[in-house]
Amino acid sequence: MGNSQSGDGDAGAVGDILSQLSPRMGEMMTDTLNNEVEPVVDSALSDGKREHKFNFTKVEFGEKRPDLTNIKVHKAKDGVAKKIIMDFDLEYLGDSNIEVSLLGIRSGVRNIHIVGKGRVVLTPTMKSLPLVGGIQFFFLHIPNIDFEFEGLANIADLPILKDKIRKSIEKDMCKKIVFPSRLVVPLSHSCDPSLIHCSDMTGLLGVKVCSVSNLPTKGGARGGMRAVFGQASPDPYCKVSVGSTKFRTSVVKNSTDAEWDEWFEFPLEVQRGSYVELRVYDEDSLSRDEFMGRALIKVDEHLGAGPMAAFLEPLDGKKTKYQIAGEVTVEMSWIPLVVSPGGARLFPGTTEAVLTVFLYSAHNLMDAEGGAPNVGVAVAVGEDARQSKVMDNSPQPEFMEEFLFMLGEDWADKQIAVDVNNQTDGSSFGSVNIGLSDLVENDMRRKLLSLSEDNPQQTITLAAWIRFPGE
Repeated sequence: MGNSQSGDGDAGAVGDILSQLSPRMGEMMTDTLNNEVEPVVDSALSDGKREHKFNFTKVEFGEKRPDLTNIKVHKAKDGVAKKIIMDFDLEYLGDSNIEVSLLGIRSGVRNIHIVGKGRVVLTPTMKSLPLVGGIQFFFLHIPNIDFEFEGLANIADLPILKDKIRKSIEKDMCKKIVFPSRLVVPLSHSCDPSLIHCSDMTGLLGVKVCSVSNLPTKGGARGGMRAVFGQASPDPYCKVSVGSTKFRTSVVKNSTDAEWDEWFEFPLEVQRGSYVELRVYDEDSLSRDEFMGRALIKVDEHLGAGPMAAFLEPLDGKKTKYQIAGEVTVEMSWIPLVVSPGGARLFPGTTEAVLTVFLYSAHNLMDAEGGAPNVGVAVAVGEDARQSKVMDNSPQPEFMEEFLFMLGEDWADKQIAVDVNNQTDGSSFGSVNIGLSDLVENDMRRKLLSLSEDNPQQTITLAAWIRFPGE
């Protein structure tokens, strides 16, 4: 895999690419603030008697570009769809103009600060203009987010309220622009949209949390009281994440040196540039769990090297009562995804198959009165059900959405159930079912399927393929 670190010229080139994404980014952030953050904050302030205490009265994002540093460009390996991958550190100090109303008092939101590791993927590469089919952007881990309020220091900067706002923004960003989710801008209509929008997972990363050591004990008056009863040590556990996919270990009671033997699995496109994030917490049954430190580990530098230790570090904007100290030890392993089941596993895990379903579009849909319906699609494999975005007033809705399923040992007995429904009245236009065993070594690529025998002109176009861990 080729790799090079780039300078100011490449920073400008990547900035030009990101500028094409900025209108979509602005729309996404506006939607997040209005539809996700506002109700969360309003609910936190509600006393059951008054409503609408908090709302955004103006949301305008400026023209300032993010600062890009440490840019690295690398190509995918042979056998993977042709693409160009660029990783970089991103820091955004926005020139936005956002106003809020809190308890009837107007104020501004200033100095929105976002820091994270980003990736741009140009895929697929083409021999004719525009040379690439589309642009993907996502963060490789959940970015750090901070902001300030003007004129409401006594109310809006309360740590609990500010934390609720930050968590709501992070949650919505995870759904939309943190790996494996991504923001996509198509540039060509001549190539298969699945190559532009899909993630193309090539393997499973196994992460074993081995231990934490040298954690601090509890301090303050409460810590002193706990020490009397031999409970001054924390009750640690780890949150393990790759992108927005998260797991957590079990809790070890009253210990500054805890051990685990727990493996977690994460699908990955490429190893290079990927990160494992570990956050250590102290479980507290009487209040919120206390943050004890974080480690960000680069996969390609430590994969297959046996257990490795990383120092715990503070996280900007993450308040804690602890003095951050200690180490976390992890081990990582890799299993390629192949087209046939039955390969050897290199680490313990429950994933026996990885299924990708790509939803292109539905066609010729009309409601009972002959009007254009609001259409959504439910995609389910067993009890794992997903819902597409809703396309309003569209008899020919285009979705261009990918759904990824991690399946267990009973995968061969399951089906993909795709139901196209009218969101206005809850009725169904019809459904299709695809047996997973029929996809083994037989990828379904951009297939047009009828939704019902009664209305064969009502159809859906989709793709589906299944891969298996093993060598």
